Amino acid sequence: MVCSIVGLCCCGIILGPVGIVLGSKAKNEGSTAGTATAAIVVGIIATALNVIGLILQITMGVFNQWMPSGGF
Repeated sequence: MVCSIVGLCCCGIILGPVGIVLGSKAKNEGSTAGTATAAIVVGIIATALNVIGLILQITMGVFNQWMPSGGF
């Protein structure tokens, strides 16, 4: 759960999948608490947000190269 939560703030591209794997492992080992499910969900959200942010950064970088004024 901790990896997933920290992944929301920083290093989500790394810690998000780690949180998903650890949450899945805990769920398969018979954890009855909802923290395993929460770790999986938060890990997926952290990974998705970081991938979307990365795509936006790459897209904005490409657009800034093509525009003569350097921005929108």
